[in-house]
Amino acid sequence: YHTLTPARVLDSRISLGAGLFHSQTKQTFTVATAASGVPTSAVAATGNVTIVGQTRNGYVTVAPSLTSGTQPPTSTINFPVGDIRANGITVPLAPGGKLDAMYWSSSTADTVNVIFDVTGYFSSDATGATYHTLTPARVLDSRISLGAGLFHSQTKQTFTVATAASGVPTSAVAATGNVTIVGQTRNGYVTVAPSLTSGTQPPTSTINFPVGDIRANGITVPLAPGGKLDAMYWSSSTADTVNVIFDVTGYFS
Repeated sequence: YHTLTPARVLDSRISLGAGLFHSQTKQTFTVATAASGVPTSAVAATGNVTIVGQTRNGYVTVAPSLTSGTQPPTSTINFPVGDIRANGITVPLAPGGKLDAMYWSSSTADTVNVIFDVTGYFSSDATGATYHTLTPARVLDSRISLGAGLFHSQTKQTFTVATAASGVPTSAVAATGNVTIVGQTRNGYVTVAPSLTSGTQPPTSTINFPVGDIRANGITVPLAPGGKLDAMYWSSSTADTVNVIFDVTGYFS
């Protein structure tokens, strides 16, 4: 596994990688770009899929090979109408570092916008990092000031993943885990990354949410030196707050 600074390679809202998705029609986008840092020889990638603006409930499948008009036998992310929703994935890449994505609903007139942020990739050679499993351990729970306190919108907080309790060494280069948000005062999103800047809107998101929903997303994320991560809530007002939880499930060394 090779860690990367999270990079957006698909955003159909702005025709980055592909345009608006019409139900039952696949589109192919490229993960291996100069901007992402993924080589065309990569065999798989980790990333975050986000959907927005869906006209009907349904699901999106992201896979190395899909066929327009043929319902995918598996789904990547399911959603109702009116909800911006995200899911972290590990997915094989097609030759040349490409992926297909397809929205499936009951009508071909339905549309949705799809976003994909790549966070790392796997190569078939002996380079890169090796994965180590862990008993899941909670390293951040702002409700009880574990790792950090209550999150205020547009202000980052740094928390430590490499703790004695978690079993993650300070030499780890990336981690897998589950991000949960609770008690948000306004809809928005939280980004978890190795380096964020307060007041600067993150170019990628980890988890999007409405008000009144306890929501979680599994992620693979590069670690900053010393086994640390930044997290930041982004909404329209700096008066907004949210609680963030992070459970680590493994690491790469």
